[in-house]
Amino acid sequence: MVIDGFDGAALLAASLSALVPAGVFLWWGFRPLGRRVDAWAAARGVPLTEQTRPFVTAHLQRARRWRTVGFTLGWLTPYLLVWVTRSAYDQPAMNPLAVTAGGYLVGALGAELWATRRNRPSGAAVIASRDLDCYVPARAMIWVRGAAAAAAVLAVFNYAVPGKVAGNTAPEPLLLARTVLVALVLVVAAEVLPRLAIRRRQPFVSAELLRADDAVRSWSAHAMTGVLLALLLLTVAGQLFSLGRVMESTVSRWAFYLLGLAIVAVAIGAFQHLSDYCWRWQVRRGELEEVGP
Repeated sequence: MVIDGFDGAALLAASLSALVPAGVFLWWGFRPLGRRVDAWAAARGVPLTEQTRPFVTAHLQRARRWRTVGFTLGWLTPYLLVWVTRSAYDQPAMNPLAVTAGGYLVGALGAELWATRRNRPSGAAVIASRDLDCYVPARAMIWVRGAAAAAAVLAVFNYAVPGKVAGNTAPEPLLLARTVLVALVLVVAAEVLPRLAIRRRQPFVSAELLRADDAVRSWSAHAMTGVLLALLLLTVAGQLFSLGRVMESTVSRWAFYLLGLAIVAVAIGAFQHLSDYCWRWQVRRGELEEVGP
């Protein structure tokens, strides 16, 4: 059966495989936080008082919902392209994991940039030396830069290997340039986007709220770093899969495939680990200084 250019059975299968998980994601992400607030606060050394608990709960709930919506829209992007291409079979080539992670990144950044912090009526703000490594582990950024370098090196190696994959219509130099550009954009984003979260004004009169806000910003920076690291590792995995397809030796081919799968697992683990509620990390501040209106 064909429905307005669609194969009916394929359209039904595509719809169920996209919309049912999307509904589960939204239900899961919009549930009350419950004990996750306490677990989050304990992991980050934030005392939950009458002043800080409402602040932390509101910010975590908002961030969770933004991330859920971004993640779900990323998940649904290939399904939406079914309607754009008018075919349940001939979809443009894309990495569903990368698109979903990209949606999550947009949600994490949007949640932080949308947040308002108006505790001090005068407009005065507390500032300090807020370097990225005070909010995000230095080793995470080392992994980010290393993954970007690995993606670029593998792209060059892929370009040098003869006998590219049959059916690949893009010119080899274009594939090389595209991969290097993607790696460059992602590593720059990892340097810039978390800083957007941690360097916004902090107009607080309470040291408790300041500490809680630092932890919230750190969580946002962790999430953005985690998803960008995951995207870089997926780029590395894609290069390994591409190399595996052109290896003449069966052993070499499977070695590249298995290594690529291992990198995908590491990417998912990094994304989950750095975004987790129970990830233990406490912000290290410099000397505080108050700025007037």
